[in-house]
Amino acid sequence: MVLASSRSVDRRHPSAAARPSARLSVVEFAGYLAEDAPDPRGAQRARVARLGVASAGLVPQRHLEDLGVEGIAASRSSVGTEERVEEVSLSRSYTLWRNPDDHADPVNLRKLDDATARALEEQPLFPVPAWLDEARDRLRHPSLWEAVQTHWIRPGGEPRSVADRLIAHAEHVLTNVYREELGLHGDAYWAPPVPPAALQRSRVIVDGAARDALLLDTDPFVLALGTELDDGRVLTAVIPREELPFVVREFLSDIPEPR
Repeated sequence: MVLASSRSVDRRHPSAAARPSARLSVVEFAGYLAEDAPDPRGAQRARVARLGVASAGLVPQRHLEDLGVEGIAASRSSVGTEERVEEVSLSRSYTLWRNPDDHADPVNLRKLDDATARALEEQPLFPVPAWLDEARDRLRHPSLWEAVQTHWIRPGGEPRSVADRLIAHAEHVLTNVYREELGLHGDAYWAPPVPPAALQRSRVIVDGAARDALLLDTDPFVLALGTELDDGRVLTAVIPREELPFVVREFLSDIPEPR
């Protein structure tokens, strides 16, 4: 029995730093999900494949579980009757295991806000798909939400600097993850702007080799890095300062989507 319907829609990207034409691909569900409802990660992987943009990420490491690309922002334009992709940003997230040898260890739990805790305590009214149960369980554990972004622009398009990309990514994570810490409520929606002067020159390891990068190391909540890759893509990373001891800050320029 079909208990829910879904549709894929493009919305204006919510970040204040995003261009007016930037769109965010999302899937909307209505009603109840059937127990055999398909895992939406399959459709997400297909969308990434159709875009043809390689996604960078952190090197495989024992404390991180790669969740793949969870966010896609794309800017499109029309030339006559043809629509073309002008710009793409892919956001990769991770679950963090402080004790990767025992996922049941309480050290792997995060502090939940009241609303999330209540939602997880409530039992679903109907049987739900296994992938939804898994997603609910992941809310109990710390994550590196949209920690690594890969930015691509069509050849000949208007470039954006590594500094601009890095600042926009940092502000995006601060706005969405650290709302309580920053006192964001009511009309105060966006995190305070990151001053460009806070960025400093640095080096970062990508594909085993050191390359020039920009570093944001003055924010109390996150550390951020950005670099341009050989093919013109820009890699940015925003990592919670609290979890830095568990994260190896080295990257690969092309990581297949997890299955």
